Amino acid sequence: MFLQSFDAATTNVIDQLGRDSVRIGVSQRRARDKSPRLSGTERPVRRGNRCQHHLNATVGLEASTDYEEPVNDMTPQSAFLAAFSLHPAGVAVITANDSHGEPVGFTATSLASFSAVPPRASFNIAQHASSYRSVGIGARVLLHFLAGHQVEIARIMAGPAAQRFEGDHWSADDRGLPRLTGVRAVLEAHVVAVTEVGDNASVIVEIDGGDTNIDCSPLVYVERRYHAVGDVVD
Repeated sequence: MFLQSFDAATTNVIDQLGRDSVRIGVSQRRARDKSPRLSGTERPVRRGNRCQHHLNATVGLEASTDYEEPVNDMTPQSAFLAAFSLHPAGVAVITANDSHGEPVGFTATSLASFSAVPPRASFNIAQHASSYRSVGIGARVLLHFLAGHQVEIARIMAGPAAQRFEGDHWSADDRGLPRLTGVRAVLEAHVVAVTEVGDNASVIVEIDGGDTNIDCSPLVYVERRYHAVGDVVD
């Protein structure tokens, strides 16, 4: 998807697309700075071959982004890259300790809920990643959900492994695990399963506890850029 530390199954490959809007199999797309901004009264709907944003009847206005249907000549790889570059994902940081008790961690956009009973979550990681050997079965980890103002932490934890814990953006918790400060939520967990597929792996963790902070908006990643979630549309 991306940077070296991002999870390989999604974000690491998306980085290949480049910073600008992609035009793979799409005949026309309006520039980002010309697209209408949505207010809290707008609802996106699909009609015919266009994706339009209709305002509430009380507003009495309509704005169309005039996206044309993509042609069907995309390869599986290009379709995958194009689709996931357009799909917003929450930004998280996974931390743990290595076999020597040193902190390790990485930025990930693959963190997702797996089951409610028992409470479990999953994330993906490349087997060559510096943190991989520290998230084996039984390992204790912390799942951090980043807030909209924590772009710099996301970049630090996606940067060189040796520099990810330089600074005051973290501290050891009562179990010695590296815990980031100021996050929107943090979950304590332990690894219950690891499935290796190709060069990557899917890790399942069971939740042991956690804390949340609803006073800040979440950080998301889409089209190779970080965004803070905006207005509620429904």
